[in-house]
Amino acid sequence: MAWKGVITNAGSALLARRGERSVLTVSRAAAGAGRVSEMLLMSQTALTDEKQSMSIVSRTATAEGHKIECVIGPPEEGYRMTQYGLWAKLDGGAETLLAIFQNDQDLAIPSRSDSPDFSVTIWSLLTFSNVGSLEITVNANAVVTYADLMSMIESGYLGTVKAEISVPAETWAVDEAPEVPGYPWHADVELEKLTGDEVPTVVFHDPGKARTV
Repeated sequence: MAWKGVITNAGSALLARRGERSVLTVSRAAAGAGRVSEMLLMSQTALTDEKQSMSIVSRTATAEGHKIECVIGPPEEGYRMTQYGLWAKLDGGAETLLAIFQNDQDLAIPSRSDSPDFSVTIWSLLTFSNVGSLEITVNANAVVTYADLMSMIESGYLGTVKAEISVPAETWAVDEAPEVPGYPWHADVELEKLTGDEVPTVVFHDPGKARTV
């Protein structure tokens, strides 16, 4: 299954306005079920049939360009995915469809009720000049692989400080309406040495997968 991707005309115009001090932020990603002729891909300003948001979880600079990692979770209703796009803002301005990707084969995305643990990771390579800086808007509620999450924490990419804690079994309780679907257990834990500008993030994980809250 091969995805064909292009920088859109609107995206090219956005990139052309960048200066040395500009900040380009990849702010949003979404998946859809529509298609257009390949000759029309560059002129698109939106997905043909947008179905759900994708979680942006990381960016990696390579010799070829910038690799953006996105994760797709299960939507309320399943569909056949054929397109996805990345939106960006320049210096906090209006959001623009920067790049669009399309496949001539359908990728089946099941509903949450059919497959609550469904997850697909998609990497996109963006190639353009290194003028200014590039940032991404990370979705902290994304489901990612445990290895990827630990790698980002260890590298300091997320600006985090890791602290491992043990919670006694008798501390845990069951929540009938959990805030994080699939994780009904909760516990109150006191954190020491937490400053006022730091936010605690708890990592729940099962084999090969992690969820942050």
